[in-house]
Amino acid sequence: MQTIFGRRIIAAKDFGSITFSDDDIVHRIVRCSWTGRIERGSGVWFDLDVEAELVDTSKMISVHAHLSSTAWNGRCYGFLAAPISSPLRWSKVTSDTYEFDTEDLESPALCAFGLYRTAHQHTGNHSLTIRRQPKKPTFKIDWRAEIGDFDEPNDYFASFHAKLTAATFDGIHFAAGTTQRDAVDQMTYYVHDADKYRFCKRKDAVAMLPPATRTK
Repeated sequence: MQTIFGRRIIAAKDFGSITFSDDDIVHRIVRCSWTGRIERGSGVWFDLDVEAELVDTSKMISVHAHLSSTAWNGRCYGFLAAPISSPLRWSKVTSDTYEFDTEDLESPALCAFGLYRTAHQHTGNHSLTIRRQPKKPTFKIDWRAEIGDFDEPNDYFASFHAKLTAATFDGIHFAAGTTQRDAVDQMTYYVHDADKYRFCKRKDAVAMLPPATRTK
């Protein structure tokens, strides 16, 4: 762990890169969290929390980017991976293309994912694919979207392109204390083969992982 200008730099891990159309910097992604959740009445939603760093110790420069649906409560909501009318089939996750926030947004305070660089920014017109990495239990994610200011979310001035590698799915999360039986019961109408998912405890939650997903 390094420190520049009194700020701790994230430990060096490599989950790919993210670039922005309004600068020539390639940010290295150093943190990636991918989880799911069930919203009753709508379906299975996916959340991603991605952090990237550019660190040049010779010039004492540290540039940080944070792209997330979970970091700013009440502002971001992730994306609907499977509506209740079409329950989540895990095999389709790695064949579909997810497109969301493609219409004009009514509220500048809400978006699927928020972005922080030098200030908080809005994102929209997302296109995201998830593909399994050959001979590995991990995934690569190709993700493009446009960037706008919070006060004018539909007036986009830039875009980003994230190429994530070695991503893992940390399961569909439920509140701490949820039993395996309760989790399966909650998943029944939203997920195909819910009884084949594996039950895992987390620090502040429990998770149900698809059969092909390795636990951490």
